[in-house]
Amino acid sequence: MTVGPAVAFVRYDETGAVTEWGRMALGVIERQRQAGARIIAGGGGPDFYVDLETREVRPKQDNPAWLDGMTLRDVPVPATIVIGRTAYEGEDAVVELEFSLPGTYAIEVRSLRQLTKTFEVKTSEVTT
Repeated sequence: MTVGPAVAFVRYDETGAVTEWGRMALGVIERQRQAGARIIAGGGGPDFYVDLETREVRPKQDNPAWLDGMTLRDVPVPATIVIGRTAYEGEDAVVELEFSLPGTYAIEVRSLRQLTKTFEVKTSEVTT
């Protein structure tokens, strides 16, 4: 049985987030898709997502979030805000940051359709 030449593919989850990518025979991709796997032919990687309506691999856009003092603005909705090892689900375009200890914090703003954006906040004051 001929399965064809290897082509680029992506696997994705129920949200459209790309979970795996590589190259595989087109016939194998098609058989897996017919068996219910979330897999399609097309190039991709961590900077891509699958549009679930069109089943097309699309590049993520620039993340519009920006830091204004201790406030994140223009945060994509929904987004995940990661501070250290803790992830917070965000449903607002404006996020006020508060820290219980002074220090330097790395903050990531993650979104399905936008690139991850990273900020660094230094605080010497404690908020309670």
